[in-house]
Amino acid sequence: MQRVNGYGPVPLYNQNEQFLTTVPGALAAKTGYTDAAQHTFVGAVSRHGRRLGVVFLRGQRWPSDQWQQATDLMNWGFALPSSTAPVGHLDSPLVATPAARHVAAAPLPAGVTAHDPQGWWFAVGGLVLIAAAASWRIRRAFAR
Repeated sequence: MQRVNGYGPVPLYNQNEQFLTTVPGALAAKTGYTDAAQHTFVGAVSRHGRRLGVVFLRGQRWPSDQWQQATDLMNWGFALPSSTAPVGHLDSPLVATPAARHVAAAPLPAGVTAHDPQGWWFAVGGLVLIAAAASWRIRRAFAR
């Protein structure tokens, strides 16, 4: 509970907590909103040795909130046989087009190779950190 402008305690709720505390195997969750991307959500779940991630941009909070839509999508994904071919993956190096070959690739963090299946965590972690910092900054601005 937080006091707002001296008017007593105000309960603060967020969808990140709902996802993290109700979805089995939830690893990460962050909601957000910008004019360009509108309602957004990024989340990841690990179950039975499989990890799934989801990102929504320009999402709608209808017929349910993004964390609930993500839960349904991930439940569907985990219900598929483990032999189902993936839609894509994030663990292969990017292939530069001839026009982009002059741009130097950013070095990978120590201990991560281009084929490291754990490397996608750096991308998810970075997004979560950026979103958390933006949320903290916005809350500070409104607390004044």
